[in-house]
Amino acid sequence: MLKIVVVDDSAEGRNQLVDRLQRLLELTKSELEILPRIDFKPLSLQELKFHDPADVCVIGPGIVRGTLPEVGTVRRLLPETALMAALSVETSGFSTLEQLARLGIDDTLLPETLPAEFLRKIVLLARRAKRSKPGKLILVDSGKGGLGGTSLCAAMAEAMALQGKRVVVFDFDCQTQDLSRFLQARPFVNENLHLLLEQQRPVTQEFVEQCMVRLWDQGKGSLSCIAPIEENDELFSATSGYSRGLLSILEVLDASCDCVFVDIAGARSAILRTFYRVADKVVYIVGNDPASLYASVDRIAQVRTLLSAEAEIVLTLNNPSARGLSRSFLVEELDRALGLTPENWSATPIPYSSAGQRWPGSGSTLYSLGSSSLRCAIDSLLGRLALIPRPAMGTENSLTFGTDWIRRLLKRGEKIASHAAESAPRHGLAEPQLKLPEPPQGRLSELQHSPPTMAVAIEHLDLDSLISPAVIS
Repeated sequence: MLKIVVVDDSAEGRNQLVDRLQRLLELTKSELEILPRIDFKPLSLQELKFHDPADVCVIGPGIVRGTLPEVGTVRRLLPETALMAALSVETSGFSTLEQLARLGIDDTLLPETLPAEFLRKIVLLARRAKRSKPGKLILVDSGKGGLGGTSLCAAMAEAMALQGKRVVVFDFDCQTQDLSRFLQARPFVNENLHLLLEQQRPVTQEFVEQCMVRLWDQGKGSLSCIAPIEENDELFSATSGYSRGLLSILEVLDASCDCVFVDIAGARSAILRTFYRVADKVVYIVGNDPASLYASVDRIAQVRTLLSAEAEIVLTLNNPSARGLSRSFLVEELDRALGLTPENWSATPIPYSSAGQRWPGSGSTLYSLGSSSLRCAIDSLLGRLALIPRPAMGTENSLTFGTDWIRRLLKRGEKIASHAAESAPRHGLAEPQLKLPEPPQGRLSELQHSPPTMAVAIEHLDLDSLISPAVIS
């Protein structure tokens, strides 16, 4: 919700100014999807100190005509709030403007200000007020279905929760609810969220938490899921008001969570534009299926026109297979078509992991069930998004990968030696002596006794299916 405080020297002046502002917004009703719901609160100068800071404060003409130093008082009481001064005909001269600028006024509202101009002012001032938000909103998108958006969204969320962050995954696939179903986040259709989007309940911290299903807590970290609402004809309409309710919900999540990951596979129209306008990061998944190449070019071009100046889009190649397009060809073609640079790409592709295919419906994610190389790739992507520090990420995962590799190699070596020993007497051969490379001294024992970092123990995984024959040879 966008909070606008109206301050003036009299109750009558405050009420008149609130009525004027509401009339200006009513005349631009068709454009209000870009803003959350707006709450006007008239306050006196004495009451201002007893209320939470607002997003925008409009100072009435009575204060401007009277004692200008009171404008400085408002600035001291609201150091982070954008200030707008409503001027009258007699106070719209340049000398008054110069004094107001010195006292900290960010913009002015003139008697002849048109509704569209007032809306532009509110958009810019509200945007300035939101720049210091604590949380991060990360969207996961792709050009077509089946490229791994749901899988990667859940995996990144769990990885951040394991880093001690408060994380929420937001499922917006209203048709299949895959993310909610795979994580076992019941109920799969969110009636509480529906009430908030339809404005039948106020968007408060308490009501937003009722939309969330807590999956697990681990120390300071936590992971929750917000299931989607049932799809209806008004959901993606620009005139329904759903997008404004969504903005208010995202603001509450932004203030209470470290990261919000959104699977926007089912979003479109006004809802999709709303997500992109407020996103901090966009993870765009590129597959090596030739049929997804044009769809990716078209989608990325549209996305870049909707993102704010501070937002960033990062491309990652997911699930590369030998039958698809090569990584070099994909990168070259997309760079040429869209003017991308290496900075737009995640350095490590997301590898295929047969064990990770068990995650749908398991309540866990790819990050828990997949291979160590897959976890390294996801951590590399999170480091590229500046969500976790890169040095710590590289050190921890190189050690974890080394432990898993040694365990798998030893297990496969034991099977090879056993098979060779059984077949040796039949051929009159001596028992073979299999020599495996020894791990660095002290490192294996140290790692084997260190606390596990995965949500699923290593012995529960099918390690034989994860080792490549190329490693043994």
